[in-house]
Amino acid sequence: MINHRLLFTGVVLAALTIILAACGRPGGETPPAAPAIPPGAVTIKALPPLLTLRGDEVPFRGKTEIVQRLAGPAATEVVVVAFSASGENAHKSAIKIEWEDGGVETFPPGSKNITLSPQRRAKKISVLGYSFHERRVFKDVAKTGTLSWEIRYAPSE
Repeated sequence: MINHRLLFTGVVLAALTIILAACGRPGGETPPAAPAIPPGAVTIKALPPLLTLRGDEVPFRGKTEIVQRLAGPAATEVVVVAFSASGENAHKSAIKIEWEDGGVETFPPGSKNITLSPQRRAKKISVLGYSFHERRVFKDVAKTGTLSWEIRYAPSE
């Protein structure tokens, strides 16, 4: 009868011997020590936290404004990663950014990877949705639509 444990142990020891021989280190030889790095030679600087404002297939009807809550009084290093809208006349939807200097910028659906000036500070970021069946004579009819967006920013102090 074959002792399976003894056979398994023998196979494992043979495999380890082959691996050590292939590495060129016989027996218990240790690898050479890495050179020592003097203290203070490396400085680690923490990166500012990047926060994300995100909405995925958020439903709305007619016209809506979704104000994004910012961490802190303002946002810097704003990046519009992606923005899309669906619905009737969804091309009139937008991301609206109000800056501290009073300026306003809007970005239409389909905007991707737009990096804004890191020196500017946004005091308000809103996502505007628009979905109406527009008629000349009669009143416009509100339709359903969806919004998806991702905006990254660094909070300012």
